Amino acid sequence: MKVAFSGGGGTGKTTLIKHISSHLPNYTIIHDYIDHELRLLGLSSPKQLSDIQARQVRLRALGKKIKSELETPNFLSDKSVVDYYAYWLIWTMAGAAHEESQRFEETVKSHVRNYDLVIIPQYGRFEIADNGIRTTNHFHQFRVHALIRGIYGELNIPTKEYSLNLKDSPEKVIEDLRII
Repeated sequence: MKVAFSGGGGTGKTTLIKHISSHLPNYTIIHDYIDHELRLLGLSSPKQLSDIQARQVRLRALGKKIKSELETPNFLSDKSVVDYYAYWLIWTMAGAAHEESQRFEETVKSHVRNYDLVIIPQYGRFEIADNGIRTTNHFHQFRVHALIRGIYGELNIPTKEYSLNLKDSPEKVIEDLRII
């Protein structure tokens, strides 16, 4: 099963994946490639990138995310291609040529249909922790979350909202989400 965890920063995507992954031994965790690309450049934040670098990093990260997801039969993906598209629209699109944004959008629209399940943790359940990369501004993260939900709606991709209770056993969460 191909499962994507999607939504704004601080919603608990990574926390939810960590909570259940040890009970899903046949699943691979596919991490966010933006962080990886930044580390390769010796950077800690996308804000340190020029407009050109930002587009290059987002395009490379999207390509790596898609490649990993296509090569992996069962996965838990931390951020989906829709998350990447939302960040493209918010941070990167202004400096991109129309054709570049159109290719990005077409790539996302084509790939998003590969997911068997998209889980969006409920916004506002956790304090937005500073991880050195994400902004902790509530209004920015709410905008990102709302945009991501809106993109899924516009693309007619069903999603499942989930409100994680860390007191629930991983088995209960897996059963609730129907990841089997």
